[in-house]
Amino acid sequence: MSTLENTVSMMKTLPEADEAAGRFLKPVSREDIMRDIEIAEAQFASGEYQNAREFLAGLRKEYGV
Repeated sequence: MSTLENTVSMMKTLPEADEAAGRFLKPVSREDIMRDIEIAEAQFASGEYQNAREFLAGLRKEYGV
């Protein structure tokens, strides 16, 4: 399949993927996003976070990956 054919094929399936995602993901308003950011910033400021690299390293070690 050529690049153009692959692109057209993907574009034909995207609307279906969007519909499928809509069944599982609720709509999120700008206010919801801003509230989540405020909460995350407060958690970061108070030290309630874990370094992602350290967290993933721990998972790899735990599961032998």
